Amino acid sequence: MKVIYIGFDGSNLAIKQNKSGKKVALTERFKGIKKYCNRLSKAYPEVQPIIFADYGILDLADDLIWLKEQINTWQIIQCEYGTKADVYLIELLKVAPMHALIVSRDKFREHRKEIPSIYFNTKWRFDAYFNKCELKVPEIRYQIENIIELDTFGARAIGSQLTGDLIGEFLGV
Repeated sequence: MKVIYIGFDGSNLAIKQNKSGKKVALTERFKGIKKYCNRLSKAYPEVQPIIFADYGILDLADDLIWLKEQINTWQIIQCEYGTKADVYLIELLKVAPMHALIVSRDKFREHRKEIPSIYFNTKWRFDAYFNKCELKVPEIRYQIENIIELDTFGARAIGSQLTGDLIGEFLGV
């Protein structure tokens, strides 16, 4: 069973402008992302969600203590200084071709040249929204199921080829 990595653009999903126009990283949104990740992992054991956050996320946090705890326990991966989460997400696509998906509202236009060609004409980025504090990611389960099915089909094809070779060898064909 291959792992399917799903990178969540935590900064992009959790930051919201408050009424005064100031950007704030909302703890309730990060908690919504974590709940969604837990539900996804329970529904699909193959799925390994990873939440990335920009380095400066702590400056925007509405609950600094909670967010620091999440970063210190690796529940949320804070990117190194000077590197945005986008870079980590694109790298995830590179290290796990066809087994990585991204959840973000970002379109990644500035990274188009860096996206592996294997992803062209493939759905790899999923938009998300919040309904109150609950994260919604339409259509992602279909792509997860497609990847699982392709992996299963590939394993069966390899297995049947090996079985056919062994039978042929046994029969002397």
